[in-house]
Amino acid sequence: MTQFRFQKCAVTAIVLFFFSGKAVASDWTCEKPQWASAPAMVDGTFVGTVQGYCAFHLNHSADIAALDRHLLESISKSQEIHEGPVTEIFRNLPGVRYDVTAYYPNDNMTVRQNVHLSTDLISKVVYESDSKSVRASGLSEYLRQLNVEFEVTKTENPIILQFKMTTLIRVAKPWYAPSGIFFSKAQESALEQFNKSRDSALPDLETHL
Repeated sequence: MTQFRFQKCAVTAIVLFFFSGKAVASDWTCEKPQWASAPAMVDGTFVGTVQGYCAFHLNHSADIAALDRHLLESISKSQEIHEGPVTEIFRNLPGVRYDVTAYYPNDNMTVRQNVHLSTDLISKVVYESDSKSVRASGLSEYLRQLNVEFEVTKTENPIILQFKMTTLIRVAKPWYAPSGIFFSKAQESALEQFNKSRDSALPDLETHL
């Protein structure tokens, strides 16, 4: 049923915008993702926020500054920039904000979004994309909002990292979809795609630390 599958394209497309999508590294240990807030139908739109944590053991001390440079380069080169970098404090860390448009031709999707990147260059880096408008067709036609956030944080042991990923999604219900079935399938799809997107991001993340 295509109306329930569009999330699988949209979420993966945005996460893989920065990462290569290799198989997940064996040293990652991830908890089962949870709903950060209870999923709900609001005015005919599915709204849900999924969050998950992972831990990773490196064979060297993590280079947070290198990861920050990689993400900054990805933002600067891979999207149409309308504004930025604008200096800001984000999540209590010094950082920059961009107003960008990202194009995902394989998914027939264009997303205008604010992108935040902040770090102390030593122990933590935070990335967040907050969509302001979504234009899509095909499997992504009913997507209304998709926000992606991740944090990479050193623990007391400098070779052990914590990775937290959060996705917020808003999906309009097609007029022909039964409400109960749509709600159930939307939840199932959001959790399934969260796992796939996380597992695609982690190995590439490791190579830039």
